[in-house]
Amino acid sequence: MRTAIFTAKFDQLDAIREFAAQAARDAGMDDSATYAVELCIDEACTNIIEHAYEGIDGGEIECTCDKDDKNLTIILHDHGKSFDPSSIPFPDLNADLESRPVGGLGVFLIKKLMDEVRFEPLGEVGNVLTMVKHRSVEPGKAKNRQPTSSWKQILLLGEELMRAASLSAQRDLIIETTAHILGGRAEFWLDERLFRLPGVNQAALFPSQPPSEPMIKAVSNGMTASTE
Repeated sequence: MRTAIFTAKFDQLDAIREFAAQAARDAGMDDSATYAVELCIDEACTNIIEHAYEGIDGGEIECTCDKDDKNLTIILHDHGKSFDPSSIPFPDLNADLESRPVGGLGVFLIKKLMDEVRFEPLGEVGNVLTMVKHRSVEPGKAKNRQPTSSWKQILLLGEELMRAASLSAQRDLIIETTAHILGGRAEFWLDERLFRLPGVNQAALFPSQPPSEPMIKAVSNGMTASTE
């Protein structure tokens, strides 16, 4: 068992993800299951920061990871306001992004990616969220276990893009997710002339032209291109 306490701030999410990811690797989980754990810990801690500690400074998140022969158990303990993730309505996955309210996808994915999810509001003691991930797939259930299928990662990416504070943060999220889905390196270029808001004067993030020959070909003929 290992426990660490983190400041409830968004700049601590990388450290919390790595803490949980290391616990998953130590439990013998493969890359796919480890990535699922990272997604869930990120979403759960984001909810704690945004909801439990809304308007509260100096909050902390205590993260405990424990493994046994069958499971990896992750327990998040905060001392913020009571917030029950199960109260968030199931998202309408058929609605387009413009009409769909922000929020809900993260909790939906946590429930899909984890095998058990329990929330306990403890009043003055705080809140406890317990997430359990099986270390192995039982025979006959493999068809139902696709923890990092592409559509789930893309859904989560859309949610994170809407929360991103800057264009550069959105770029990094797209590159990271695309590289993981493809299992390789990804490059991303955006023609900022088509997306720049009127009256907003900021330094260009992307070059005026695609930076590589395959990208130039992809832009010119509308087809994807890849390199070995």
